[in-house]
Amino acid sequence: MELARDYVEVSLPELARSADSTYLLRTSSESNLQGLLLDLGSHRADTQPPEEALLYVDEAVARQVPLAAVLRGYQLALEHWLRWCAAAVARHADPADHAGELQHAIAVAVRYVDRLSDLTIIEFERELQRRATSGYAHRAALINALLKGEAVDVEESSDLLRYPLQGRHVALALRIRPCVTNEVEILQAEARACAASLGATELLTFATGLNTLDAWVAVRQTGHGMVRPSNERVNIGVGTPLSGVGGFAQSHREAQRALRIFDVTTPGRRNSVTYYDRVRLLWLMAQNTAELRTFVTATLGSLACNDERSRELRETLFAFFEANKSYTAVARSSHLHKNTVIQRVTRASRLTARHTANDLDIHVALMAVDAFGDDMLADT
Repeated sequence: MELARDYVEVSLPELARSADSTYLLRTSSESNLQGLLLDLGSHRADTQPPEEALLYVDEAVARQVPLAAVLRGYQLALEHWLRWCAAAVARHADPADHAGELQHAIAVAVRYVDRLSDLTIIEFERELQRRATSGYAHRAALINALLKGEAVDVEESSDLLRYPLQGRHVALALRIRPCVTNEVEILQAEARACAASLGATELLTFATGLNTLDAWVAVRQTGHGMVRPSNERVNIGVGTPLSGVGGFAQSHREAQRALRIFDVTTPGRRNSVTYYDRVRLLWLMAQNTAELRTFVTATLGSLACNDERSRELRETLFAFFEANKSYTAVARSSHLHKNTVIQRVTRASRLTARHTANDLDIHVALMAVDAFGDDMLADT
């Protein structure tokens, strides 16, 4: 995990096109490391790279990651392995055996990476050819042009995609985790179920990876509630209903943002379906978490402490604001006596009043803590 994080975030950021491709990359890295250790321990030279490595190659093609970047990743991994082996041999092997053990580790690693690189090139070219011959490449180019706002013939594009681009759209961003194989068919089934629940007239789906799918639902009117995914591993971001080619792209951006909000907020705080129009403010907050934290601690003051009593007061005050300042509603939803709610709200209000008298600021600060967790609180 440390190795993958190092060369994804520092050395080769182009490999980390999304949180999902990073997850597959780490899975591939761990599996390759296991294969390399098997080679090292068994003194064999024929261990085949794991299936997870080839799955990541398919993902790289889907994400338009250059083959050179993937192969460069293997070279960086080899460099890391050699540094690690030198230190490990020095710690654990007899001094007289250092040179021999290190030479063996180097030979095993070089053979393994050579085999892995050869298979990667073959799989990369195979997947490119498969996508090209299936019409995927033309379809992908057309959708990407629409999303970038490039000039296209809308009527012709609608015919090619078999989707009414001039109509009203709700975009979906679907993802399944954890991904151990190509699970796009599961996501396509979920997209069809969502489209049916929204009263769709047409549905356009576009696989963007082995475990991610973009979809657009053509709707005549809104107001239909969308079903929850039948597969508990699926998360869905939902854009707002918008019209025309511009709406096609904007609703897609919103769906992607909604899905990312699911990733950055506190586990358990979001449903498996995240609607952008309900998390728009959280999206804006998440653009600068350092400034947000400064705002939260300055607004809440001593109520931003990371202790049980402060947490209790924050939760009650936040529930009070969310319930339109109804003590009765909070008592009912929290299963507390009304007098207890009044006491907590009064105490919390006194603590925050020392720093601000603006209820809106306090509500927003409490919302940030509720969504993003203890990272927003003051150091203790």
